[in-house]
Amino acid sequence: MNRMLNHLLRAGPVAAALIALLLVLLTNRAVLELMAASRWVAHTMKVREDAGNIRRRLLEEGAARNAWRVTGEEEQRLLMEQAARAALASLASVRALTADHPAQQARLNQLEPLVRQRLELSARRPAPSPPPRPAPPIPREVQLEGIRLNNEIRALVNALVAEEDALLATQNILLAAHVVGLGTCLVGFVVEALRRDRRVAEALIAALDRRRAIGRG
Repeated sequence: MNRMLNHLLRAGPVAAALIALLLVLLTNRAVLELMAASRWVAHTMKVREDAGNIRRRLLEEGAARNAWRVTGEEEQRLLMEQAARAALASLASVRALTADHPAQQARLNQLEPLVRQRLELSARRPAPSPPPRPAPPIPREVQLEGIRLNNEIRALVNALVAEEDALLATQNILLAAHVVGLGTCLVGFVVEALRRDRRVAEALIAALDRRRAIGRG
């Protein structure tokens, strides 16, 4: 690459124009690849966030339902219903975001009925008693079934997130490679320009001096 640039720079203005065109083409491709990799990283982060939200919203639903059973407050009942809707919305979001990933879709096919069973089981907990009577106890079979469902849901959500972590690591490597590739194109051109024309170096030094002056100001 450097040898080619040396030959072109000796050839005169036409060659310089060709160098500029080549740089634009290479840089444009690198920028497009960098943007695509960045979008995939953002996409994967969204999947991880929504997958984690499934469990978080189920825990919030359970906590709000327990508080409602004890206090009978309407606010807790509303929080309980809101958390249940949010859990199902997060599940639907993950399914849409991973539509092109068969392994993740298979996990979701296992996870969705468990989430719905968990919400149905939660609804089987006794309603609050009129004050001042204490809240009725939760039947033991309901407690055991809730523990089983929570464990299975946690395992599947962790598997979903682990798969996305592996994808994220790969995407970050590609992103770094694109950044390095773009930087190499620009650095190579700048180095050759500095070697061939002292005015470029002087202009660069002047620009750095201006930046330092602005920083001090």
